[in-house]
Amino acid sequence: MVEREQTGWSVHGRSTRRNDMTATARPAPRSTAPAVRAHEVRVGALRLHVRDVGEPDALVVVVLHGIMGHAREWDPVVEALASRGRRVLAIEQRGHGRSDHAGTYDARSMAADVLGVLDVLGVRRADLVGHSMGGMIGMVLAAAHPERIRHLALLDVVPDAIASPDAHELAAWMAQLAEARYTSVDEAVAVWLAGDPFAHPVHMRRYVEHCLREEPDGQLAWRFDGARLGRFVTDGVSAEQLWDAALRLSEPPLLVRGEHSPFVTHDAAVTFADRTGACVVTIPHAAHDLGVERPEAVVVALDEDWAALR
Repeated sequence: MVEREQTGWSVHGRSTRRNDMTATARPAPRSTAPAVRAHEVRVGALRLHVRDVGEPDALVVVVLHGIMGHAREWDPVVEALASRGRRVLAIEQRGHGRSDHAGTYDARSMAADVLGVLDVLGVRRADLVGHSMGGMIGMVLAAAHPERIRHLALLDVVPDAIASPDAHELAAWMAQLAEARYTSVDEAVAVWLAGDPFAHPVHMRRYVEHCLREEPDGQLAWRFDGARLGRFVTDGVSAEQLWDAALRLSEPPLLVRGEHSPFVTHDAAVTFADRTGACVVTIPHAAHDLGVERPEAVVVALDEDWAALR
């Protein structure tokens, strides 16, 4: 094992190649704003919304949000990566954002959705960054199709996270959120900021604004399918399935965790690194929702990891 400090982060992993990360290899950000396109991609019976940022011929990275998330939650990460010469596909997964709701929410079906998006958009190979649920889907997809996913970065998720008590309480909470209504964006932002002491108000407001829809009576409700999405947590995938996928990855992944994460503790991260050879980066002053807490730190972790792949 190797453990050292880098730009204030704890870096822990077995891979000599990626523990020797260097920030000097990062490409400089472009001076002009990256091009932004929106796609409504039909995969089977589902219509999936995709935010496509960057030059069309650039190396592709897919960004998959977590449960109750959406593509715009990751704008700072998406825009930073595109400004560094990447084409970023931020996919709103079934039951989230502007994508269709579905009757089934499981990791295999949702991994097939991502593969379908890549096929429709003509992308043969991509890197993948997945937060929480998105990372679980990424593990399943990368293990089943190593020829399509070059490298996997997991944001605050390991296989055992799906079995944690907090994860299973989430299913009941989402069912309650399906009935929640707000009179204003400010009201919803205040509620969610109260629940995450590490969240940045600007990032949290962006998450909430793009996650709400207006009801006929003028009240605001969540876009995500809270009534049924809990099935992903209870029945959509198991820790055993995720460990099987993680151990079949063609190369060690990157794991980025929050220092105060309830889902990926220090010991859980060490176990994951021992078993998979992953490089682990711990971001201080953060918990689980890294997109609203420390997105700039996520970008640095990805930059350094990808620099070591070259």
